[in-house]
Amino acid sequence: MPAGVKVLPNMEFKHRKLSLRKNFSWMFVSTLVYSLARWGMLIVVAKLGKPSDVGLWVLAQAVCLPVMWLSSLNLRAALVTDARDEYTYGQYLGLRLFTAAIMVLVTTGIVLVAGYDWSTKGLIILFGVGAAILSVREIIVAIVTKNECMNISARSNMLLAFASLTVLTGVFYISQSLTAVFIVLIVTRLGVMLLHDVPSAKSVIRAFCRDDANASLRPDWSGKMLFGLFLTALPLGLAMTLWSLNNSIPVYFLEHYHGKEATGYYGAMASIVMATMLLMNALGTASVPRLAKYFIENRRAFMRLVCRLQLIGAVIGVAGVGVAILFGRQILTIAFKPEYAAYSGDFVWMIAFGGVMFMVSFLIYSIMATRAFVYLLVAYGLVLIVCAILSILLIEPYGVSGVVWTRLITAAVALVVLAGTLALIVRRNKPPGLSSSCSDRGVGLQKGTANGPQV
Repeated sequence: MPAGVKVLPNMEFKHRKLSLRKNFSWMFVSTLVYSLARWGMLIVVAKLGKPSDVGLWVLAQAVCLPVMWLSSLNLRAALVTDARDEYTYGQYLGLRLFTAAIMVLVTTGIVLVAGYDWSTKGLIILFGVGAAILSVREIIVAIVTKNECMNISARSNMLLAFASLTVLTGVFYISQSLTAVFIVLIVTRLGVMLLHDVPSAKSVIRAFCRDDANASLRPDWSGKMLFGLFLTALPLGLAMTLWSLNNSIPVYFLEHYHGKEATGYYGAMASIVMATMLLMNALGTASVPRLAKYFIENRRAFMRLVCRLQLIGAVIGVAGVGVAILFGRQILTIAFKPEYAAYSGDFVWMIAFGGVMFMVSFLIYSIMATRAFVYLLVAYGLVLIVCAILSILLIEPYGVSGVVWTRLITAAVALVVLAGTLALIVRRNKPPGLSSSCSDRGVGLQKGTANGPQV
């Protein structure tokens, strides 16, 4: 073991950084469980409730998620890609706690002045509180992800998925009330974070971080450093807000022109795509720490991994379209109710949108790994303009079909724009040196820290 590395008693082999393949395996399994549970929650609402209940759920997401992305600044991506440890874990957590509180206040202000009835306003506020808790939790889980211990974060995600689906099913079956469901989900998320995630993150920090400044999970609100982190992450937060609006703007138009029932039919189809997107995000999340290191140290390896991810996304997307063509009507009937099968034609186009988004998602993770967040802001701005124009032109006359076509065309434009953006970043940035205060211990040190754990 290299001189100067202090190993805490009984901690040397408690945690080990995993290979990219093992990390992806853990993330894939946990995200599969989480995706099925998330989709299952919407299925429960669709089966036991009305299409308008699904529409309310989708509307709450559409209102809250842009605010969440803006307030959260996507600090999770900033933390995971912080290969030089420019900021401590406490500073990331401190800023996230502050912005989570701002998110709840802003969401409350928006719905109070919006033209919704009071029942809808209350549901959206509760959804916002739950989203704020998840945003704090993701910073804690990101600490584990950065240290490439996805087995720990995977167990946490599976625990949260199982608990959320269980309590939602029981509460909605008994009460038929989304308000009661959202309250119980808030309690469930808070319990998993405090009882499982925080102790796990503290254990990982003790195992891998020998820098005193980064060896604590205590929130740090020191003004100068916090403001510096805010400025670092602000472009990414703005960029992800613009990206979230690509999801939300079509929903606003659909709900305005065609009502909550049409929004529910669209939301049911979209939930299937979002569930599969979570699986793609598992690979993207597992790849980000490796992509960040490769971008600094080995540009050729970086591009090889990017191309592999694109190929995976394309193959899975084509397979998904084939399944939708052959079995789309049956899937919608079994998953939801027979009346949803009337949209089987739109469902094929929705799955095609998902296939393009698989590739888009991997490009987003690749650009995040470069930490060139300003580039994402510009790219997302261009894509949002396309989305807004298509929403104006297509959704009022074509309803659900118009939303699906808007999403598909916007995704295709995003693929082209982001591919060009990544090529520009790679061409303009030369690899600098790497200095990290949190390094491998135990077996990881035997492999060497220069290139990270071996695949």
